[in-house]
Amino acid sequence: MSNIETLGTRIAKAMIKGDDAIAKATQSTLNKVCDEVIKAARAGITKADLKPLRASIVSQYVEAGNEESSAKVQASQVMRLVKVAANLDKKLSDFHEIQDVDDGVSTLCTAADNATSLKTCYESLGIPKADDVATDEEASDEGTSEPTASEANEIGHLFSEFMQKAFENGHTKMEIAHYLAQVSIDLHRDAS
Repeated sequence: MSNIETLGTRIAKAMIKGDDAIAKATQSTLNKVCDEVIKAARAGITKADLKPLRASIVSQYVEAGNEESSAKVQASQVMRLVKVAANLDKKLSDFHEIQDVDDGVSTLCTAADNATSLKTCYESLGIPKADDVATDEEASDEGTSEPTASEANEIGHLFSEFMQKAFENGHTKMEIAHYLAQVSIDLHRDAS
């Protein structure tokens, strides 16, 4: 093995180790949020507590130096977890077949165990919209051909559009970094 290959191996291992550390930090954050939500659910949080809780989360997140739009997105994500765990939203409870707080906590724990971040946990607890599921007719109408090399957009341009949309949707640089780290981990695993 040449010196360059050895250097490449060391660099790749360092990158993978860094990606793993970011993924563990993201999971740790999700676990801490879920622990607090479960405590609140078991302590008897009510619908009347939801607005002040949301306002407090937004306020604290902004005071920590985050954008208000990002704080509102984060608070909304946490609020769904609270509503599920504490059985405070009829539609969510009906969809997830939640009858009481124990059912809600169990549903949240299952979602968190299968999630990689607060956002993915939030998404898994949502109710799918009817228009999110394509009919057989719509699926057959969709083209399956990929663009040719000359028709394909540059990856830098696509990434720039992704970043812009992520910021417009209230995501922080740290959230984007965590997401990219997870993508990097997945790509490393797939490439091995």
